[in-house]
Amino acid sequence: MEREHRTYAQAVEDIARDYVRMVALNEELDEVLRDAVSHPTFDELCDRRGQHERAAAARRLWRERGVSA
Repeated sequence: MEREHRTYAQAVEDIARDYVRMVALNEELDEVLRDAVSHPTFDELCDRRGQHERAAAARRLWRERGVSA
């Protein structure tokens, strides 16, 4: 495999571009996480709709898989 030759300036540009992309992804992830924690969980929605058995099944499945709320 042939090594890629870049100038210092090109390397700095690549790093800056990657950094900007990482910042944007982090902002998007923050937004997704805020949305996820601000909405009811699946079992809560089931309980609200009167589907208590389905809610209990979801909680049981999460417990079996080691997921905690």
